[in-house]
Amino acid sequence: MPSLGIGSAVQLPDQCSASGLCATVSYTSDFSSGTDSFAAGGNFSGEDSNLTVTGNIDSIGGRDNNLRLRYSFTSGLTAANRAAKRPGFSFSAGCTYNISFSYFFASSNVNANILTQLVVGGATYENPDGGSAKSLNTWHDFSATGFVAGDSGELIFKFPYDDDDDSADEVVYIRNVVIATP
Repeated sequence: MPSLGIGSAVQLPDQCSASGLCATVSYTSDFSSGTDSFAAGGNFSGEDSNLTVTGNIDSIGGRDNNLRLRYSFTSGLTAANRAAKRPGFSFSAGCTYNISFSYFFASSNVNANILTQLVVGGATYENPDGGSAKSLNTWHDFSATGFVAGDSGELIFKFPYDDDDDSADEVVYIRNVVIATP
């Protein structure tokens, strides 16, 4: 906690929540041996049944130890985002957190070429990386400060759903997820 002078401590406004001090979050992903607790899910509609999440995927754009999100067209599912989530964070509602990660869209993707939402502890950020399509087959780095958390312990990534039967799965890779308390 920041302090001013000998024996005096202050609580800065961005370190406060309705219930008091913010929970400290210090997380660095490790996909070298699995999914690091990431799983399909995170949509209110619950239509992530066609998403598989796999860790320790190597040689993607020259990088190893990646998390792969693979989803394909499934008849009867609505065209919406597909989401991968990781529960278990101690986010405090109303507090800020710094988040960074890298993501990669496979060259075969038809729909998934943008990060549509990032959900931090229940607070949803629409188009957090600018809202425009990104290049396929290349790594994109994302880093932002000051994400205000909601009242949940989950981090959720959402990408566009494969909404046509084109026989090509949509594949997104994620790596180096880092969350820290400012």
